[in-house]
Parts: sequence; C-alpha cells; structure tokens
Amino acid sequence: MGAKIRLKIKRSDQTKKSEIKKWDIGKLNKKEVKEEFIREVTDVQNTHLEEVEDINEMWNKAKKGISEAAGKIIGKEERPQRNSWFDEECHILLEESLQQND
Repeated sequence: MGAKIRLKIKRSDQTKKSEIKKWDIGKLNKKEVKEEFIREVTDVQNTHLEEVEDINEMWNKAKKGISEAAGKIIGKEERPQRNSWFDEECHILLEESLQQND
C-alpha cells in the first residue's frame, strides 16, 4: 500500500516582481545625465561618508545617497502597457459597469 503526497509551497507575502520598479539605467548612456549622476554620488561620498567610522552606518549612508541620486537624476523605468487592447476607453467602460452594479 502506498500513498502519494503532493505539496505546494505557498508564496509568501513578498513584493511581486511587477511591483518592483527598476532604475531607468538607459538614461546613463547620455553623457550629461551620466556626468550629473557621477557628480551627485561624489558629493554624497565627500560630504556624508568621511565623518562616519562604523562600516554599517557608512554602507547605509552610501546606499541611501546613491538611491536618492538615482531617484533624482535617472528615475524609475516606465513599464510598457501589458495589454495594448485595454486602453482608456475600456477603462471608462469598466468603471461605468462597476458603478451600475453597485
């Protein structure tokens, strides 16, 4: 007598890949944007990191500075619309349909 057991691992409450926005690093191919980003990161490095002696605090400040510079200069990548057929007109019709059902 034998039995088969199938287990399915439940996905934890992690952020979905679609929720994670990436930096738009394609903008760094432009010389002006690249130089501005380098200048901003260098400023963070020169001003905030020299006074810190703890390595963990230094890492956190460097990470925060780079993230702020990236957000300010290059921004997040815009994802293309997934369903090209679902446009603004479809969205309006869906909203109207949902309001009528309430």
